[in-house]
Amino acid sequence: MGVTGILGKKIGMTQVFDEKGDVHPITVLQAGPCVITQLKTLSRDGYEAAQIGLVEFVKEKNVTKPQAGHFAKTEAPPVKVIREVPLELDADGVVATKAGDRVLVDIFSEARFVDVIGTSKGRGFAGVVRRHGFAGGPKSHGHMFQVQVRLALRATLHASFPASVCRDTWAPSRSRCAICAFAASIWKKTF
Repeated sequence: MGVTGILGKKIGMTQVFDEKGDVHPITVLQAGPCVITQLKTLSRDGYEAAQIGLVEFVKEKNVTKPQAGHFAKTEAPPVKVIREVPLELDADGVVATKAGDRVLVDIFSEARFVDVIGTSKGRGFAGVVRRHGFAGGPKSHGHMFQVQVRLALRATLHASFPASVCRDTWAPSRSRCAICAFAASIWKKTF
């Protein structure tokens, strides 16, 4: 199959002991099943990719009419999460997949390492000490404000417009980010 990725959910954590007795933390993932909802082509879209969706139960009232029409084109079930993944071309330069095909975890049957990208659960509204690792002010006698950085940053934030913290600024804000694990090793696959 030409699809190079799959969507999944984190189930939990466990640990495994190797032959030497060393313990290794393991993240348990449920990968797939996914369905290809649309194929992006070079002639129509300017690049080659597959739009895949994680097949989960979705109530019919939660599917909008545009989404229902999008899924009806390929006779795919309604999905919650849709992402694009790159395609691998065959030796002839042809894509061997079509819209509506299922993507299962067996595409990684020969793989030993995978790249995993996810989103952290977030830490809520966090200050600069927790979010960026600022040390704060001196803690000795005579210093009334021990986290002086916090007070200085409040004065530099915006008031009515844009009424939020701008991206890439060292300021208090909601803390949620993408987490990447490159070349993560696969311990066990259950199909």
